[in-house]
Amino acid sequence: MALAVIGGIAQPVEGASFVFLLVFALVNALAWHAGVRQRWLSGAGALASLLGSVVLVAYIAGLI
Repeated sequence: MALAVIGGIAQPVEGASFVFLLVFALVNALAWHAGVRQRWLSGAGALASLLGSVVLVAYIAGLI
């Protein structure tokens, strides 16, 4: 019943997912910049998480 009063949990979960994707992209970009051993993996992680955040924003905006 308390969730009905505050509007549900979907919006906070979507916001937390967006923040997680951005932090994951930042960590991977920093690892790529630092020159870790398998640089391609951190680069791919950064690009994939940025793409995921774009898709999440499009979902939240109702475009997909």
